[in-house]
Amino acid sequence: VGLLISGFFFFLLVQDEKEVEVGEDATLDCQGPHEGNILWVAWTKSDLKADDYVFFFREDRLYKTYQHELFKGRVELEDPNMKSGKMSIILHNITVNDAGTYECHISYETDHINTTVHTNFSVGEDATLDCQGPHEGNILRVAWTKSDLKADDYVFFFREDRLYKTYQHELFKGRVELEDPNMKNGKMSIILQNTTVNDTGTYECHISYETDHSQRSEMKQETKLKVTPAGEVKPRVCPLYQFIAVLEWRRPEFESNKYVFFFRNGRSYENDQHESFKGRVELKEPTMKDGDISVTLKNLSISDAGTYQCRILFSKSTDELKCFIKLNITASGESAC
Repeated sequence: VGLLISGFFFFLLVQDEKEVEVGEDATLDCQGPHEGNILWVAWTKSDLKADDYVFFFREDRLYKTYQHELFKGRVELEDPNMKSGKMSIILHNITVNDAGTYECHISYETDHINTTVHTNFSVGEDATLDCQGPHEGNILRVAWTKSDLKADDYVFFFREDRLYKTYQHELFKGRVELEDPNMKNGKMSIILQNTTVNDTGTYECHISYETDHSQRSEMKQETKLKVTPAGEVKPRVCPLYQFIAVLEWRRPEFESNKYVFFFRNGRSYENDQHESFKGRVELKEPTMKDGDISVTLKNLSISDAGTYQCRILFSKSTDELKCFIKLNITASGESAC
């Protein structure tokens, strides 16, 4: 039995072997954390497909949908209450085909910091939901969830280099794709196409990754998406403006360290600006009065047309605020993003 315990920034690997005769019941041991909130428990077998489980337990119940046919009705928790973190299972009526390597995966919540991003779009637009994973390591699983969906329904589920549409909720099938299919530098952002008002809600990006042969970790990032009816003005007002530590305006196609406008600790930094925007951008309201974080872009050219992203970091919160503006050039002059 291969024992694998994973959680937020914690992982343990233990090896064990058992010999059982045909017809007997086998107990496969797995010890989880004594403290912490258990999110899910998954038992896998090495010769099964990635989306087939021996046992999958989440939100206090077994999900038979994910269970391989050979194990349905034959597996149960040794302790249904999982007292003291005990995740062992009993496999009934053993056959020769049951021989093999089993892994117990446990995801649990301990003390950790989750980043929350707020972003706004209009109906019909494509929304980019950002999620940054580790720059190094082997990505095992990427799962995007939405707070009002059932536990076994996903916005996007990616494992072993492919999308699993079986796990995807009907409302999102054919509408979601990775922003970068190669997930370069750990970028797990997704594009939600043709948004509707019903897409408004809280999304979570869960990343399970392996840093070496015996260590795995999980990361989580939350995004609050608001989709406004077409024609309604999207706010560019920040209610926590007095706590703004960093304000960034950038174009998605720019390198990560080059900005349209960069403001930190009470002043702008031209050294971090892209050459094409130096001397052309300023805050519409220098004191950001009443939370106005708009910028004015001067001396427009056709090349300025496109999508602009605003990102705000706060000094007294781990939350982020994001907005996306599409700029169309129709005449010469100035334009406020």
